[in-house]
Amino acid sequence: MPTSVTTELPSEAVSLLSGDASPARLGTVIPVLTVDAAGFPHVALLSPGEILVVTPGAVRLAVDQRSTTARNIEERRSVTLVLVEPKLCCYAKGLGRLTDVVIPPGPVQPFPAVRVDVEVREVRLDEELGAWISTGALYGREVSQAEELAYWERVQTALRSP
Repeated sequence: MPTSVTTELPSEAVSLLSGDASPARLGTVIPVLTVDAAGFPHVALLSPGEILVVTPGAVRLAVDQRSTTARNIEERRSVTLVLVEPKLCCYAKGLGRLTDVVIPPGPVQPFPAVRVDVEVREVRLDEELGAWISTGALYGREVSQAEELAYWERVQTALRSP
């Protein structure tokens, strides 16, 4: 099936990025792309614990406050989330805005993070007849599952704040 275009994230993406600190989501990598000063894509890798779908058309991210990603969003606003998971392949394009919400460093996150509000403008669902994604990108971390989930809970609390 060809690529389809919509303005809202599909239910599978909403579920993945619902803010539920589920052990089943640990290790999932979500690439987030911004545009650098030279016009090239810049990639940041986030976890589902660092992203929250507020509505199917609005997403919040936690990114390193000092990062190139934060600077790119501040200067150019373009943000693309790439969700490549079993049975789901979609690209959500939107406009981001840095907020005043800062998440202080912690044991798993050794840097201050800033909340980014993203207004979703376009979602492309990519499918090919007779083929599917069998696994997404995965990460590991040298902390316990409990420490990782506690980090996610701390970040999600900040992402949910007004």
